[in-house]
Amino acid sequence: MKIALIEPSARVQTALSQYFSLFTDHYFSPKAVKPTDYPESYSFSDFEYCASYFESISPTYTRWKGASVSYFDLRRNFIAKAGSIARLMQEKEIGHIIIFSSSPHHINTELFIAAARASNARVICLRITVFGGKLLPIFYNGLSTPPEVVSGRYSNEDAEPLIKDFYNNAVKKLPPKINSKSVFWKKSFTFSLLRILYEFSKLMTKKYVLNRNNVQHSLFLDTYTIGDHLRLVFNQKVYLKAFARLSRTDKCDFTVMAHLQPEATSFPDGGRLYDHKLICDLLSEATDHKATIAFKEHPATFCYQSEVIGFTRVGLFRTSQFAHEISCSKVNVTETLQGFPVTLTGSIALERSLVGLKTVVLGNPWYGSLPGTVNLDDVNQLLSECPSSASIDLQDQAYSYLLDLLQNRLLTNPVGIGNGGKIDHSSDWTSFIDSLTKLCDDLENS
Repeated sequence: MKIALIEPSARVQTALSQYFSLFTDHYFSPKAVKPTDYPESYSFSDFEYCASYFESISPTYTRWKGASVSYFDLRRNFIAKAGSIARLMQEKEIGHIIIFSSSPHHINTELFIAAARASNARVICLRITVFGGKLLPIFYNGLSTPPEVVSGRYSNEDAEPLIKDFYNNAVKKLPPKINSKSVFWKKSFTFSLLRILYEFSKLMTKKYVLNRNNVQHSLFLDTYTIGDHLRLVFNQKVYLKAFARLSRTDKCDFTVMAHLQPEATSFPDGGRLYDHKLICDLLSEATDHKATIAFKEHPATFCYQSEVIGFTRVGLFRTSQFAHEISCSKVNVTETLQGFPVTLTGSIALERSLVGLKTVVLGNPWYGSLPGTVNLDDVNQLLSECPSSASIDLQDQAYSYLLDLLQNRLLTNPVGIGNGGKIDHSSDWTSFIDSLTKLCDDLENS
């Protein structure tokens, strides 16, 4: 079965020209399969699968398209495009697709994944890790099934020093590196509002005063109207006011460590448990309502803007209704970690396992069944344990597990996946291309 690269950069496509490259709207070489090359028809079985898949990924479309775009228009276009791509994959006998993203949290990638699943092709994502920012190829298996690390040893990267560096940071309790720092202007509602109005007035001036008919009508978020932008920041402001009024606690059995939403860490990586309110409810149910539960909001939720992602879109998932429902669940708020942390896919589980501590993990993280991670069915047992009691055996098991999982499988990251930047060192590119070629060869021969 053949390999297809999904929207690779020009440099990657040139270096791996022996493989198909599939695009939705742009391409770089004659070898590429362009949108005009896709069949104009698709089968009923492909339609059924793509329709079902679209309905399962609605949070992704809400994130990127906003609330002003017709759901039925989106659904119709998605099914038609994905069905067409599925037919092409079947004709070309494509058995694997490789997506240059940590997870399928963009609309274009979801199109190709729906097509791949409809045509029984496997999906590989290049997951950025906390171990030196290296990439780990994983099979993406959908919302209900955890991902799998692609087997084989296809790189020369030694994972041991990277794991040791991460462990040393965890022991020293050093804060993780972040892409975006929290500064005053990002937290200012007034500044955000004025920025939206300023950019909108510039667009209107160009269009109606200067008569430039080719002016793009989008503001910061493509397809979001000015109403969508304003609704985002107003929703967020109202939520933050309601959140500030919630009861605080400094003692509990579990702390739900909220993820920034909408982001890939909670959807699709969180699987079907991306709703934090639902997590609190299920956690309480799993402990027969005996556990005390606290909610710790993500620091970036207090920011309206980010230099990495523009407007944070927090207002899509955080509203006054969300705050009200949290309080109705008898869940208090905490500013610090108390008891056992509960995460969907967070690296806090890696940090704690490597120092011999347990973490409740409810999503579909790449690290799978890492020793020290506890699922929802087993949280009751933690009520009789001390969250700060470290186990040397657990620490050793986690270290061995990660070393076996990562050794000679990590790829350099010259394309800047997941970190917002690009590296152009020739050694990084050479290693990346060599490892990717070896991976593709292994997949084709499997």
